[in-house]
Amino acid sequence: MIPTKLEITNFGPIGEASIDLDAVNLAAVVGHNGTGKSTAFTIAPIWCLFGGTKNGCSPDNLVRMGENDAAVSLEFEHHGEQYKVIRTRSTNGRGKTSLELQKQNSGDWESLSGTTIRETEEKIRNLLGLDEETFTSSSMILQGKSNEFTAKAPGQRKQTLSQILGLEIYEKLQEVAKKHGNELDARLQASKERLSAIEDVLAGKHGVQITLESTETQIQSSSVAVSELEESLTEAETSLIRAQEAQGRIKGLNDRIADLSSRIQKNEESKKALSANLDRLECTLAQEPEILQRVEELASVEKTIRDLEPLEARRGALRDDYVKIDQEIKANKNISLEAKSRLTKIREDLAMGDIAIEAAKKLPGLKMELETQEALHEDIYTLTRKEEELVQEINKKTHRLDQARARIEADIRACEVQTSKLADARCVDLEAARISPCAFLKGAMEAAQQLPDLKAQLEALIDPEISVLQQEAAQIQTKIDHIPYDSEKVASLKMQIAAFEPLATKAAELSSKEEMATLLETQTKRAEIKIEELEKQLENIEKEGRELALRLEDLPTLQARLESLRPWVERKEQLPAAKERLIWVSQQIEVVAGEISQMMLDADAVRAELKGIQITDVREIELEAMRSRRELKDARLRLQELHSTRGALIARLEEFKRVEAEQESLLAERAPLASDLTLYQQLVKAFSKDGIPALIIENAIPELERISNEILGEMSQGKHSLRFETQRELKSRAGVAETLDIIVSDWAGPRPYETFSGGEQLRIDFAIRFALAELLSRRAGSKIEWLVVDEGLGSQDREHRDLVLEAIKNVANRFKKVFVITHIEEAQGAFPSQIRFERSDTGVEVEVV
Repeated sequence: MIPTKLEITNFGPIGEASIDLDAVNLAAVVGHNGTGKSTAFTIAPIWCLFGGTKNGCSPDNLVRMGENDAAVSLEFEHHGEQYKVIRTRSTNGRGKTSLELQKQNSGDWESLSGTTIRETEEKIRNLLGLDEETFTSSSMILQGKSNEFTAKAPGQRKQTLSQILGLEIYEKLQEVAKKHGNELDARLQASKERLSAIEDVLAGKHGVQITLESTETQIQSSSVAVSELEESLTEAETSLIRAQEAQGRIKGLNDRIADLSSRIQKNEESKKALSANLDRLECTLAQEPEILQRVEELASVEKTIRDLEPLEARRGALRDDYVKIDQEIKANKNISLEAKSRLTKIREDLAMGDIAIEAAKKLPGLKMELETQEALHEDIYTLTRKEEELVQEINKKTHRLDQARARIEADIRACEVQTSKLADARCVDLEAARISPCAFLKGAMEAAQQLPDLKAQLEALIDPEISVLQQEAAQIQTKIDHIPYDSEKVASLKMQIAAFEPLATKAAELSSKEEMATLLETQTKRAEIKIEELEKQLENIEKEGRELALRLEDLPTLQARLESLRPWVERKEQLPAAKERLIWVSQQIEVVAGEISQMMLDADAVRAELKGIQITDVREIELEAMRSRRELKDARLRLQELHSTRGALIARLEEFKRVEAEQESLLAERAPLASDLTLYQQLVKAFSKDGIPALIIENAIPELERISNEILGEMSQGKHSLRFETQRELKSRAGVAETLDIIVSDWAGPRPYETFSGGEQLRIDFAIRFALAELLSRRAGSKIEWLVVDEGLGSQDREHRDLVLEAIKNVANRFKKVFVITHIEEAQGAFPSQIRFERSDTGVEVEVV
């Protein structure tokens, strides 16, 4: 996998960045802290490909502050094909993530994405042959982790190597195998216990069969007894029905006699009520003359009230007019008061007319003078901006000179380090080595030849344009100094204009305010005249109201008399109905008397019929029927119990059959279970630390040792080599201890890693770290051909820093692309390319130089 282009939008501190990596092989990623170097080259690729975030934080925390949407696009070459992965994140609502996997086909991008994000991530892992952890370990040396493996104690390195190789999976597999083995063992034990229980159950089968035969014989005899008892009960119930019918007839006749007696009594009461009603009607008709007299009086009172009603209506109208005129008087008084108030204020403004006219005359001159000063200020601003641009150009050119100087100085120091080896090579013939250089001194001699040219380049570094730009900036500053701009005068003019503008506005309004004063005086006089007219109308209304009150003085008494006479009208209307009711009541009394006589005759006939019915003793018949029912119930219960017993016995025999089938099934499955248990027990042993993981580590260590020596030989020009020792003899007792010692050899012979100097340890650290990355990618079956080293130089002094730079350069040929993130200016010049991160007004700008 080789990255070719990285595009970032609103991710971390970066707003917009498009980084073309196609032509970059070895580059320093530089910029101030916080500009997003590590974000772009470590966090962004991991999140884009696998969805991983920094320290496990939420994806929303990666979106640039103040924005709602972020996106990272990574283009890369893999096995000769071009691919692109695009991941986006939106914080709107509940948040949403999208993921696209594309492949370039004939210049167009073809989608390879799955239906879900999880499916697409699985396709990316299958394409690369890597998961997130292996990808990070293979392609990135993160900040402060270059010696993560070598810095551990020898006893811990083997465990760390196991973790790096991902052997924890075998612990999980062992746990799964143990779990399945325990489950199989438990099933075998449960099967054994169940078979024992089944044998106990089947021991009672013969006794159940004998009991079933006896129960069926008892059922036959009980069925015959139930049939005989049913016939006896039928005869007893027939006799009981006949006796109950006779008793029912007697009860019906007695009820008929009681009903006739009740009806005779009700008719007697009805006859009495009709007689009382007849008396009331006769009394009402006797009052007819008085009723007619009261009705005539009611008509006279109604006529008098109708004559007074127009006067009452007039009095109500006068009340409404009074309220209306009173409200109109108040409204005119408010109009008069408001007009007088406005007139007073206008007269005050007119009194200041001369002052306002004078201010209006002076205002245009003041504004013209202020515009002149503001134009001078604009000239100063324009010249100042031009001067700032020149200063920025000067700083940029100076910075480029400093960068070039830093790169040349770094190359000079590297050559001096190489050249110093010539002074140490006392055992070598230098003259002969110059004619035919050995592999060790070749680099030193080439450095000695390059050193004078580099120093000459350093002395020749100068940019004549800087002096020209500085002179232009000085001339602009002189022009600024001669511009006659007076800030105090500008402030004074603004204060005068602010004071005169309101007065000038009042001067323009003087003529309209004089007209308004005349109008308000007229409005005030009209309102006062209107008030006098309305007050006279109120006096006339009050006078007419007093006259009406005298004429309507008797109206309440007449209205009260009217209400007392109204009931007599209803009584008059009831007189015709009372006369008709009197006739009907008299006829009804005769009808009720006839009904009473007929019901007495019917009652005598029913009593005669009752004497002719024969009475039977029902109680004795009921007792006989109850005895038959009880005997039949007991017989049926006995038969039911026998049937239930037979059913239970049959069910038990069926259960015996099921248990026998279960017994056969358990016996058949025990052999496969025992075989599977043996297999899982073997897997538990294979997945233990002494099994497959131990074999993997033993096979991985020689490969790791070989790759480390290849890289270390390139970095040290053959000076160093190393080997790993996995066991060490115990000093206190016989035996060996598991360990992972690093033994390094140089001209002085082999000795432990811990005894070497800091600079030498750095080479060894990087060699082993690079070897681990290559080993992981090989084991994953997908070579990662790019490497990111994040801030691997910041903690080193100048001498060790140069050693680290030399080590990175020596190993760069093992990778297609190497990116070193650093903020050390001295180190930036050591690389042929730079990817610069610089802050701007819009965020962070990224430039490849």
